[in-house]
Order: sequence, then C-alpha cells, then structure tokens
Amino acid sequence: MPYRVNACFEDFIKFKVNLDPDRVRIARTSRDNLLGNLQQLCDAGTMPPHYSEKNVHYGSFARRTKINPLDDIDLMVCFSACDGHYIEVQSNSLYYVKMQDGLNIYDDLQDEQGYLNSRKLINYIIKSLTPLRDYRKSDMHRNQEAVTLQLKSYEWNFDIVPCFYATDDFYLIPDGNGNWKKTDPRIDALRIATVDTQVKLNRFAKDLHTFVRLMKYWKQVKWGDAVSSYMFEQMILNYAESKGLQSDWQNNVSKCLDYLSRNIYFTVNDPKGMQGNLNTLDMETKKKLSAIAKTDYDTSTTAIIAESVADMMKTNHASAINHWHTIFGTDFKLYGQSYE
Repeated sequence: MPYRVNACFEDFIKFKVNLDPDRVRIARTSRDNLLGNLQQLCDAGTMPPHYSEKNVHYGSFARRTKINPLDDIDLMVCFSACDGHYIEVQSNSLYYVKMQDGLNIYDDLQDEQGYLNSRKLINYIIKSLTPLRDYRKSDMHRNQEAVTLQLKSYEWNFDIVPCFYATDDFYLIPDGNGNWKKTDPRIDALRIATVDTQVKLNRFAKDLHTFVRLMKYWKQVKWGDAVSSYMFEQMILNYAESKGLQSDWQNNVSKCLDYLSRNIYFTVNDPKGMQGNLNTLDMETKKKLSAIAKTDYDTSTTAIIAESVADMMKTNHASAINHWHTIFGTDFKLYGQSYE
C-alpha cells in the first residue's frame, strides 16, 4: 500500500491512467490483422484500390497519449484516386473529389454533380466490411466522417477514416457532409516527437507521454467534454514546450494547473495550421474552466507544502496524499489504500 506521495502517483499512473501493456500489444496485432483484411477486400475488388503505403495510424492511441480505457483505435485507410483530382472550394475545409470516368467501383458513389460523395463511400465500406467474421458490426461514426467497426473478441472498436493522398502532400478525409476536408496527422506525430526530444534534454524530467496522459485524466475528471481531447493535448504540449518538465509529478502537475487556469483564455493553435484557433469556447465557459484549474492549483500548492512539512517533521504523507485525491478524484487512492 502506498504511504508516500511519489508512490501514490506511480500506482495511480500504472493502474488507472496508463493502458495495460499486454492489451496494447494485442490491440496493435488486431490493428494489423484488420489492415490485412482490408487489403484482401481491396485485392478482390470488393473495395476501392488500396494505397496501403499511405495509410496513417493516427489519434491518441498512435501518439501514445491514450488513457484508460482502450475503447477505440483510429485508422486512416488510404484509397487510390486512380488519377482523379480534387478541387479546392474553401481552403482546408471544403474540397470536391472528381474521379476519372469508367472507374466502375466509384461510379455509384458520386453525387448529382459527378463528384465523389464521402458519405456514399463510407456506406459502401460499411457494406463491404459486414461479412468479416471477426467483427460484430460496422456502422457510420456519429460525426459521419468514419466507419466504426465493432469487434467480437476485444473491448476496443476501430474508427476507420477513408482518405486520399494528394500529390501536394496532404490528405483528404470526409467532412461529415458528403464532401472532403484537408488534414495531415503526420504533423501531430512530428510535433509530439519534437517536444519529447526537447523535454529529454533534461535527463531528470518525467516522461512527456505519461505526463500528457496524467493531465488528460485530470481533464476527464474536472473539465469533462467541455474541452476536446485534441485541444487539451495541444495545451499540454504547449506547456511542456515552454516550461519543460521536472523530476517529480507533484510540481509538474501543479505548475501545469496554474498554466491551464491562465491559458484557457488564449488562442490554442492547430499545429497543422488547418483548423486555426482550436479554442472556440465562450467567455463564460472559459471562466468556469479557469476557476476549476485555479482551485486545483491552490490545492496542489497546499499538498506540496504538506509533503515538505511531513518530510521535515518525519511524519506521514496522509494530508498531502489526500489533497491529491481531491484533485484527481476517487481513483487516486487515499493514504494507505491499495489498488489491489
């Protein structure tokens, strides 16, 4: 049973924040199996031609910032446009895709103007995936930009986003309205790798990916869905990039809470330069979220002082640990409690 703050943080991260390493290995294998099944369907002509070398593993699972539970895995499955072309209607957010005449598999997926309809393509993929025996059900994702494939044997689903790779080095994905929009998750992967390299210049710093997951857990408990996971991750990376990370979880979390309480009012830029300012919250919501972070920052300061006093007086860490329980919620065990 943990009786010191550091041990409590390590147990909390191990048992409640991080994904189980064995499940992660199995999930990656199941992802590879799915890609193999998709390739077979493409080879058989059941689905459009596959541009497999341009598939993208994206999302928090791919970036290693996913917290428990492991409930979904994101994939961008790239199809060949077969010398088709795109038309930019509105930069980044609205594109039309035009296929060459005579490509039978795409003929029935066009709209009245002859452009490839992304919703029709998603529904075609759903129909194609239905016979696969390892999966229970395929359906359109709630944002109408992906196919959600439910597995029979595991707890996670796959969100499959069909995409096309543009020769100008970006991707077109469904926009939810039947058309296409621009993205490039490779930039997100590069950003976290770059910040990670910077953080590691301090060899005593805590691991960046673990810190992002830890703060995401706090966000889930205290901010909920008011802030998207993607925007929040960018805020944490902005913090780590500007402030660095220290050698203990307590000060890292405390300083980050202070940062969040102030920076929730400011612009949070999309690192891809495609969505602009991710922070579109209204002022009342910003005030509410700032107050929550400020309260927890104050509590964390009290916890750090209590830990320091306990070390000096050679007494227990009960007060400090219980303050962190207040910050992270019931899954952060009280003094002397165990996860087993």
